[in-house]
Amino acid sequence: MHENTRLAYLNALGVISWVPREQSSDSPTLPVQASAQPEGGQGLADISAIGQSTEPMPADAGPHEQPDQTSEPAPPAASASLAETAEKPATEMEAVTKAQPSSPALAPFYLQLWLAGPCALLLEVSEPGLEKATAPYRLLADILRAAGLPDRPALFADFQWPLTRNPQFDRSAEAASQALIAFVQARLEDQSVVSIGCFGERCALLADADASTPERLFGREEALDGLAPAWFAAGLEQLPSVPSEKIKLWKLLKRVMPRWKERE
Repeated sequence: MHENTRLAYLNALGVISWVPREQSSDSPTLPVQASAQPEGGQGLADISAIGQSTEPMPADAGPHEQPDQTSEPAPPAASASLAETAEKPATEMEAVTKAQPSSPALAPFYLQLWLAGPCALLLEVSEPGLEKATAPYRLLADILRAAGLPDRPALFADFQWPLTRNPQFDRSAEAASQALIAFVQARLEDQSVVSIGCFGERCALLADADASTPERLFGREEALDGLAPAWFAAGLEQLPSVPSEKIKLWKLLKRVMPRWKERE
């Protein structure tokens, strides 16, 4: 026990005179206090705070002659000091608990950032990522060709959530949204991008931290702080099987194509 903690407990218990049983290892200069000695006799040290005394009682002590172990009530300041010291571990534990995210953890996901001329592409894919000669890649090439963009995009960077395996790290949707925004901003800072095409549910975190209904952004374009406007569509693996999403995507492309057409 640290010296400050020990003293706080003794003061709060009202022990005003005491002697240590042995030298404290963490306090070489531990003070020794003794009660005032009455006239004609030697005073008895009050060691009630650290256990019963091992010294025998004087032989001539009568049945009513006991060591004076009466202690004064602890002053309010001492009580407050004890409460503060005793509750310190609980307070520290509470701080650690509060540091944990209150929102539920978001399931792991994997995104890739591609570049297709003046348009960046954020794709939700399964690991190890989008591979050439696969159906999703061929679909992406068809979409880019129809939109007047280079149909051979270049892989630029990838994003994996969670960022760390540490269980104490905040894994909520809010944290994932902040991390994704920072990731895209950093990667596109030096790129001449006028639009960001997002395919997949988790890409919606780029515009909204609410991951419960990401599909509400499909078919829409959103303005983003510090980034080019982003447009959202279903994932490349879902598009072929959902005709309504393909219609939504084509209508969306006709609205956003002028962004890169005007640049030519």
